[in-house]
Amino acid sequence: MIPLRSAGRVVEAGCGTGLILGEVASLTEASVAGIDHDPSLLAEAARRCPAGVDLVEADALESSPPRADIYLFHHFLLHSADLPRFLVRVREALPGCGRGIATVLAEYDWTCASAAPPGPFPNLFRRSLAALGLHLRSRAEVEASFESAGFRRVASGCEPGIPSRPDEWFVESQAALLEEKGDPHGADALRAGSDVLMVVPLMWSVWRTPVGGR
Repeated sequence: MIPLRSAGRVVEAGCGTGLILGEVASLTEASVAGIDHDPSLLAEAARRCPAGVDLVEADALESSPPRADIYLFHHFLLHSADLPRFLVRVREALPGCGRGIATVLAEYDWTCASAAPPGPFPNLFRRSLAALGLHLRSRAEVEASFESAGFRRVASGCEPGIPSRPDEWFVESQAALLEEKGDPHGADALRAGSDVLMVVPLMWSVWRTPVGGR
């Protein structure tokens, strides 16, 4: 579905430690590049990825997207405040006539997160993520952003998610953030309600540039 073997250049925006990028590089003879603003993450990516992978220190959301045949996103789009605008710039960096591909490998749909037993924890957790400056969108909102940016859907789906307990360290860091934002009651409720099983659906999608026109 993702034409890695026929691509000339593949770019991952927000590549982080190179977990995905290293795997992609092993599956294609294309030129492979990753963009991230954090030099410490790129240093880890350099250790993980094979020689020849181009690692660029830049803000993938604000810098001009480099030309590529395929763009990959993995838990990255929630960092964008204006997703349609960002995706327009990505589309313009891809070849037209249906040859350019943009792929959401995985993105959590936090808007549909649930917990067992039921309680306030999912809402509190969403509030803490928003306090980090993340932009939580539903699957429908993400797909609408691609469509408004001029992409055409190839395929999309959503996995139901696996029930798991929230990471204790992450819960504590999120609670501390709520305290910094002046919400001690929310922080206490987040800590108190964290003994749950969380289920967060995982969305994915593949998009191509339009065959004609925009």
